[in-house]
Amino acid sequence: MNFTTVKNLIIPEGEVTSISNGREILWKKFKYKKKLSYLESTGAQYINTGIIGKSGIKTFLDLEFMSESFDDFIIFGSCYGSGATKWDVRIYPVSVRDGEWMIGYGDKIYSGATPEIGHRYAVESELLIGKQTMIIDGLTVINNTLTNEIDTNLNMYLFGVNHNNTFNQYEGSRIYSCSIEVDGVLVRDFIPVLDWNNVPCMYDKVSEELFYNKGTGTFKYSRGLTPIKPWV
Repeated sequence: MNFTTVKNLIIPEGEVTSISNGREILWKKFKYKKKLSYLESTGAQYINTGIIGKSGIKTFLDLEFMSESFDDFIIFGSCYGSGATKWDVRIYPVSVRDGEWMIGYGDKIYSGATPEIGHRYAVESELLIGKQTMIIDGLTVINNTLTNEIDTNLNMYLFGVNHNNTFNQYEGSRIYSCSIEVDGVLVRDFIPVLDWNNVPCMYDKVSEELFYNKGTGTFKYSRGLTPIKPWV
């Protein structure tokens, strides 16, 4: 990045649009006050990503588990159904069940790999027709080839799952960043921030909009340095 120096201020190039009579006028309007290191959910807070869970999803998630329960925790996804099959139409880019990393693509696809509390993970997953993968810290733990098409017709939730338009399957977790691609196009690139009212939320660099907690309570957060994605 290039920088402009004005009266001992170092300002990223592009933020200074007018300098009049020696006075700096910064016209660029930020939608948030401060970048954060992470948002932490206690299990009651979540984000509605506004992205439908369906075939063609690729995600990158920088996360850390804060809860010791790995029984059935869907950190990101959507599903629908009714009766005995009420969980059968699944899109889970990132989840844990029975102590194993898992993805959901219609059915549950287990990895055999075990997560740990307090470890920060870089998780990449693809839920495509003919290719379902999960990569944890650079190691491929799932490589599947189901050819059916899945469409939940529901927005995916972050920090839990959207089950028939109800927030479900949640635990305590930290998310440092989250990117979502649909059919190869980047549609969400979330970073944790404080808005101008000091409310913790996610800022999407694609839509340039703020995404707020749709649950109860308030996200915990850290004011630390903005992280660099481990997979970049």
